[in-house]
Amino acid sequence: SCIEAARIIQNAFRRYKGRRLKEQQDMAAAVIQRCYTEVQAVRSLQEDDPGGHL
Repeated sequence: SCIEAARIIQNAFRRYKGRRLKEQQDMAAAVIQRCYTEVQAVRSLQEDDPGGHL
């Protein structure tokens, strides 16, 4: 029936949207982790150079 078809389409669309959201969240997490790692590396270098020559 039409109602059953609409229900199937809605469920498929919701799964698709959820998958896209998860992909975006995974990409954002990777960017945040990379930036955090870079900040930690810079801080480590600054601690090794107390005279501020960097």
